[in-house]
Amino acid sequence: MTPPPQGEDFLLPPEMFADQAGGTARDTHRYAFFGYEPHGSSGDRLVDRLAAAAPQGRAAMEALAATYVDGATPGGDGFVSDPRSLAAPLGDFVAIAQGLRSATLVHPAWLEKLRRAVAGMPGDPGQWLAAADYAFQIDRAWQSCFALTILPGYHPALMNDLERMLWLDHAIRMGLTAVPGADEIAAAELTPAQSLALAGATMVLPATIFPLPPAVTGD
Repeated sequence: MTPPPQGEDFLLPPEMFADQAGGTARDTHRYAFFGYEPHGSSGDRLVDRLAAAAPQGRAAMEALAATYVDGATPGGDGFVSDPRSLAAPLGDFVAIAQGLRSATLVHPAWLEKLRRAVAGMPGDPGQWLAAADYAFQIDRAWQSCFALTILPGYHPALMNDLERMLWLDHAIRMGLTAVPGADEIAAAELTPAQSLALAGATMVLPATIFPLPPAVTGD
């Protein structure tokens, strides 16, 4: 994971990120990075509680994260302990993302592979991307990532799975498009630089809680 590249909610300016195709980072950063976007009403999200606790120090944030993880409620509104157990299509995201990210990334072949994988999922991608429950489960995955990031080493395999799931959500939204007048999807018209950036997109973390306050050590 890396600090976000632009805007008030980000930690570093876009000029610090180089475009491998020789352009500016401003041309490709929205493909190369994916970050948290709240869905629906704020409610009592972990990210908001962590931001409120940040002035109290790292220990307070770690306690909140640990409580969130310990209160895992599979199928509920808390910590996602196993993304593969989520209802379709999200339960398939980790395996599909692994297959896409382990493949040789050649433009535009990898976008077609992404299109075929999504077309093979149950239901209409346009409908489930817009569904409230889909957004809710994606939000849960983000909260779970924040908790695990604050508790490094707790469950690295799960953190990797959640990152893959969220990357695929980003790849679908940025790399595919609906075909007008038809119930199907097509690969978006991306430049080679945009395609490469999307294939290797990096998760970014909200500046409201990261970087974490320094740990306090005893005398």
